[in-house]
Amino acid sequence: MDGSFEQAVAFVASSTAASSNETKLKLYALFKIAIVSSRPTTSRPGLLDWTGRAKWDAWDKLGREERFQGEAGKQRAQEEYVEEARRLGFNAGERAGEGETQNVPKKEKQEQMVSVSTMGTDFVDEAPPSRLHELAISGDANALEAFLRDKAARDSVNERDSYGYTALHLAVDRGNSGAVRALLDAGADRSIQDEDGNTALDLARLAEHEDLVTLLT
Repeated sequence: MDGSFEQAVAFVASSTAASSNETKLKLYALFKIAIVSSRPTTSRPGLLDWTGRAKWDAWDKLGREERFQGEAGKQRAQEEYVEEARRLGFNAGERAGEGETQNVPKKEKQEQMVSVSTMGTDFVDEAPPSRLHELAISGDANALEAFLRDKAARDSVNERDSYGYTALHLAVDRGNSGAVRALLDAGADRSIQDEDGNTALDLARLAEHEDLVTLLT
């Protein structure tokens, strides 16, 4: 891996310079192309995972460009990442900057690179999901059913997260049919609307989950 790229990654990870979401998404995409592959290796996140979906789309869109194909494409992504970092104030030629990077322990370097690959928490203000919402997103129907055997869990089945979504909204968005059935069996209210006025059925239609449209109709 090119030394300037490593230094640029460390700079971006620790930089307090203001940058737009567009720039952050581009840096994220370039980083993933340089480190992983030209195209995403996981499925596209659901409609309600705004951050994950935006990052996945940025990676997928940029990685389709011819200049990022193959091993040469990874090198090109590193070069463009460094160029973007320079626009934020990075200068690989500065003695102080080089010293700071060289003196960073290997483990800390890796942690900095991971924070760039996930874009940290400065990209969007997110609150961690509750256990109920976490299980709805994961699609682990068995674990969700076990969780919902508890009366307190069933009583909170229609609880909203910080964005106004219920567990049913989240399970439907991700196409997790087993989780949707478990939530409905536990008394989830399919008529509840999110902050945009969408019910679980509306989200199923938007996401084109035809099996869930049938289940919720």
